[in-house]
Amino acid sequence: MWWQWAALVALGALGSVIFLLTSGPRGALSYLAAELLAAAVFTVSIGAVRWAATMSPAASLVVALMTYVTVIALFAALLARLSPSFVDTPAFAAGLIAAVVVWIAEQLWTTRPRKSG
Repeated sequence: MWWQWAALVALGALGSVIFLLTSGPRGALSYLAAELLAAAVFTVSIGAVRWAATMSPAASLVVALMTYVTVIALFAALLARLSPSFVDTPAFAAGLIAAVVVWIAEQLWTTRPRKSG
């Protein structure tokens, strides 16, 4: 959906300005990098789930669970391994959270029950 990208751009602008003012350029770049990383990972994950659903609807749940577990492990590993001298960890975490909230909202909106007729 188009609004998830608009929300990410708006949150990216807002978050980067906030972290630029509070943490400097490293904070702003960390926030944007995390948001872009999360957006890329979720886009690929959603594509994988939709592809699996075309092959076998039952497989889409397994693929969805595997991609979400992989994403959580990736984000946790990144947060644990990133050097504080290289990345502003609070800004990076905030960027991840912002992107995850937008993507969860999009998934809830997309999969909501619809009235027929």
